[in-house]
Amino acid sequence: MFETPRKRRRLHFEELLNQSWEERLPYGVLESEQLNSEQVRLLVDTAAWLATEKEWEATQGFAINAEMVATIAVQASWLVLGLPDDALNDINNVIVSATTMTLTGEHMIDEGVASREPQYVLGHTGEGGDIYLAWDEIEDGLKHPRGSVVFHEFAHRLDDLDGVSNGTPPMQSNEQLERWVSVCTPVYKSIVAGRGPSCIDEYAATNPAEFFAVVSEVFFCEGPALNNEVPKLYDALSDYYRRRP
Repeated sequence: MFETPRKRRRLHFEELLNQSWEERLPYGVLESEQLNSEQVRLLVDTAAWLATEKEWEATQGFAINAEMVATIAVQASWLVLGLPDDALNDINNVIVSATTMTLTGEHMIDEGVASREPQYVLGHTGEGGDIYLAWDEIEDGLKHPRGSVVFHEFAHRLDDLDGVSNGTPPMQSNEQLERWVSVCTPVYKSIVAGRGPSCIDEYAATNPAEFFAVVSEVFFCEGPALNNEVPKLYDALSDYYRRRP
């Protein structure tokens, strides 16, 4: 049986990732959570699928290569490792720029406050399943414990799976949903009021959707700090992601 170009490309990514998946995670993330052999196999398989089945583009004159695609795919796959297999099915295009991007049109700059001024961003989740990422921010995240723009933007897509970007991704049960709302609401309100936990960036106060994306970053990148400061939020995120980093 002849191999199709797509199958050859997937085999190429599987080989690449088997050799280097650990090097593609943000600083400190790997040390926070050790994977067993089955989890590693699933991570590599999901990342190779994402790298070959989705559309990857560059913008602003940038050029994207297989190493960059593999790095982004590994981080996205790490995020959903405990979630159902179809968690990333709604992703369409991943667009990568060299650095900061400029967004135009109306957007939220604070809770309930909209603006049409140009917005400069390091990542963005667009309509229709498109994700925009700045490569220099991804590279910086590999070296310093500042979070992950990949975790952040792909978390937005998880939030959007039920068609509503409201900081509450689809839950397994009504009981889990009720617990999520009861835990997240007071934490979010405290951040809006300027009294939030020190480990959660104030950008989380922008709106509930940004709150979910930011705390997802903290959960995977600074899990011990989050567990120490807001253990109930850590547990709620652990229940959702089905992990305990």
